Amino acid sequence: MFVLAFILSAIANKGYWLGYMNYLLEISPEDRRPSYQAFMGVLSAPFTLAPLLAGWLAEHVSFQATFASGVLFGAGVYALLMRLREPREENGEEKKNEP
Repeated sequence: MFVLAFILSAIANKGYWLGYMNYLLEISPEDRRPSYQAFMGVLSAPFTLAPLLAGWLAEHVSFQATFASGVLFGAGVYALLMRLREPREENGEEKKNEP
């Protein structure tokens, strides 16, 4: 089970970084892309403390509360992700690549 968990975690992590960077580059204006990337880096920095918070929660409350909060936050993130739009669509139709 650990091997499967690590394999799935690695696949999800690679997919996250690939999708995150491509989406960010699609929605940002070309002349402001470095600013967008720096801003996203600053916004995502506090999330590096999430394992510490989870450890504290598991120690002081319970493992069930820790897993429940993880499921709730995961559902919230999924709901927000479903609201993202396709950046290459225009009026419901995909833009045509012109030569």
